[in-house]
Amino acid sequence: PVSTGNQIWPGEVSAISFKDNGELWAWSDRQAGPLMVQLGTGIGDFASTNETDYSQFAIEDMTWDNENRVLYLAENSNGNGKNSSEPSTIYSWDSVTGYVNICSVPGQIEALDMANNNVLLFAIHEAGDFNIYGWRATDGGCPSLPGADGPSNIVLQYNTEVYSDIEAITWPKSCDIELIIANQGLESHPE
Repeated sequence: PVSTGNQIWPGEVSAISFKDNGELWAWSDRQAGPLMVQLGTGIGDFASTNETDYSQFAIEDMTWDNENRVLYLAENSNGNGKNSSEPSTIYSWDSVTGYVNICSVPGQIEALDMANNNVLLFAIHEAGDFNIYGWRATDGGCPSLPGADGPSNIVLQYNTEVYSDIEAITWPKSCDIELIIANQGLESHPE
């Protein structure tokens, strides 16, 4: 077990995510990387057995897909603390195959959550961007925001009207995102 006093790891835990089975995962920022946390004790066990140096990863948030197989993680500017115009990285790690997909997204992502039907929700910390975006993760590839080079694959763009620095998102499974997407009309549907 990884334990120091009553912390699960010395340093900052910057992200947590529950799997549907109640298993709690945490990210020890610039320290141990991914941890599986024992709910009864708060002690974190290393979730990875590889030799990756996690000290360079500044993960802001993480969330599991609806099948509890793929873990999505958002990192800002590789942790260098530069301004919000630099891109973020979204990692998607398949816990069965070990495959990692890496996407670059303009702006600083500080919040992730997975809505039903594997729509990955995220927000960009940037003056004048008051949106929560939704990208259908099962479509593959990487999120492409409206106004970026090439066509956008964003299926949801919810304007909060006042919040440009969203630090956390949570989406109840009982809320039907497909109805919201259909009402918004962003997603193109083939005839």
